[in-house]
Amino acid sequence: MFRMVRINYHRTLASGGMEVDKIKHFRKKKSMTQTELAELTGVSVMTIRHYESGEREPRASDIKKLCEVLGVTEDELLNGPRARQCGHESRLKLSPMI
Repeated sequence: MFRMVRINYHRTLASGGMEVDKIKHFRKKKSMTQTELAELTGVSVMTIRHYESGEREPRASDIKKLCEVLGVTEDELLNGPRARQCGHESRLKLSPMI
């Protein structure tokens, strides 16, 4: 039972609607390591690991950085690679951190 819950946890959506494995998908597509992504986005390697495992959700400001570095739109990062083709609108409203 615990194992099933853990698997489901990793497949759940982050609060903004992003599936947790999307960052890893786009990072690997760019042939980047977690270390390289962390350096380019200005977060720690541990933070990238937490994002990819679903243990932590990226802040809006980090989503913007991730999109820039990975060369994807917010829609693609939140909804997957087909978001651009399907015309999905982002479910996350990015606002400045106060």
